[in-house]
Amino acid sequence: MGNLIEIKGESVCGCTEGKYVYMGYCLTCPPNCRTCSYSFKNNTIICLTCPNNSNRIKDSSCSCMNKFIESSPVTSFCTPSNCLTDEPVCSQCKSGYLLINNGTTCRCLTGYFENVTGECQQCSVAGCFDCSSSSICLSCNETEGYYLTGT
Repeated sequence: MGNLIEIKGESVCGCTEGKYVYMGYCLTCPPNCRTCSYSFKNNTIICLTCPNNSNRIKDSSCSCMNKFIESSPVTSFCTPSNCLTDEPVCSQCKSGYLLINNGTTCRCLTGYFENVTGECQQCSVAGCFDCSSSSICLSCNETEGYYLTGT
């Protein structure tokens, strides 16, 4: 039946990695799962392990880590937010973003911050080098003579 294999020394059969047993057949796990099983109770596929280096969290669906997004259609990996292409390690960010951390992060350019909608917005504080919101400056452009006050 299907791709069932015999497990060494036992009289039970199972599926190879990347497949799960359903109604006597070995079916392929979704691409976001390295190994999975079928839950008849919940009528759903549950990820047991996630693909290696996939930027995924080990939960029942191997969802994307914070600051990573799911590709459409779903692939084995999550893409860094604001990357131009669907790839696990970004090679080029969208306009207005800077590639850092060996391709795992696209962050806003200097003098900008990421607002609640995920867009880069310019800091409104004069001379601000890095900010966490439009009015909260984290560091100043010291080469231009600005310095952080009130700390």
